[in-house]
Amino acid sequence: VVRCFDAASGRPLWAFERPDKGTSWSSPLIWRNSVRTEVVCSGGDRLDALDPATGGVLWTVRRVKAATACSPCCDSERLYFGGSDPFSKGPLFAVKAGASGDVSPEKSNQKFAQCDWLSERQGPGMASPVSSGKYVYTNDNNILKCFDAATGERLYQTRIPGLDMLAASPLLIGDRLLLLDENGKGCLVNAGSEFQVVGRGSLPDTFWATPAVKDGAMYFRGVEGIYCVRK
Repeated sequence: VVRCFDAASGRPLWAFERPDKGTSWSSPLIWRNSVRTEVVCSGGDRLDALDPATGGVLWTVRRVKAATACSPCCDSERLYFGGSDPFSKGPLFAVKAGASGDVSPEKSNQKFAQCDWLSERQGPGMASPVSSGKYVYTNDNNILKCFDAATGERLYQTRIPGLDMLAASPLLIGDRLLLLDENGKGCLVNAGSEFQVVGRGSLPDTFWATPAVKDGAMYFRGVEGIYCVRK
């Protein structure tokens, strides 16, 4: 169930009960696109976009072939989404701003009616994708992939040298991509069409949460503590 509350009073405003009783592991995403603002919720094998004022369904995608543990990512024109699980590798796809209704794929064709592009068997795993507007990046089992955001063309795929398994999502910081593995080893990668490591570091903890950036500082939540790194 997705619920909306008044931020000032805590008064409940609306609730949306997802028709399929699948499990959801990700937080809702506020998508402020070039057409409108949407609340996008993922879980199981479906995706629902809601009107933030009423909770009404704007569009829905069902039957995406694989479980969706990660959150979608977005820019002003497209929302990027996909999933995979130990038994099935799903697609990575983009939905254009302004979609409406049921945009699910036909059973015989994984292409969506209002899908901008689809890349088969490229869905991310636990870590959420990230978009720079020009490129989309995914990480699954320590393999970083870069896609053209406009076409879905895969520009590179590489195992990240020096890092182990990653649960945290990639974090975009300006023109750099921060990657942090479970053992506290991290690296900065150029956010371009070619893979290039430009920095490395480490912290003495175990990390599953995605780092955050605020006012020139980076924050890391580990199993044993919270860490702040400044220039």
